[in-house]
Amino acid sequence: MDILVCNVVIYIQNRWVVDHMIELGFSKSLSDWIGSNLKKSGDCVTWAFDLQAAIAMFNSYREADYWRLLEHPPFGLEIAVVRAEKSDRWSRHVLEKLEYLSAKERKAEEGKVTLHVLPNSGHWVHVDNPTGLLEIMVPNFIAKT
Repeated sequence: MDILVCNVVIYIQNRWVVDHMIELGFSKSLSDWIGSNLKKSGDCVTWAFDLQAAIAMFNSYREADYWRLLEHPPFGLEIAVVRAEKSDRWSRHVLEKLEYLSAKERKAEEGKVTLHVLPNSGHWVHVDNPTGLLEIMVPNFIAKT
């Protein structure tokens, strides 16, 4: 988020943003994705989204605590957690807890938690491995009878 906030100025061209992101060490795929969030405004480009709203959503996400829900999912609910194989954002403690909850035997009146590891992906799973992410998600969209 810092890179987005630090560069709130209006950019001259989309290519500069993508190149700058790559220079800062972000992957080409992520940099291209960030670049796709720019819109033309006269001779310049600006963010296509409301940056302050994105920051507010991110802060809200960071403040939320879902452990109680994961430890006691309601009947009929299956919670699928996707972990990026190469992500460095998860502590060993959190991973062990998720693995335990995924393997835990549940009572008939409880829901379920499943943990999926998405290969060849870092934090931005939808950018790094969109096909693999769909393979995990699609079965959950199909009605189970």
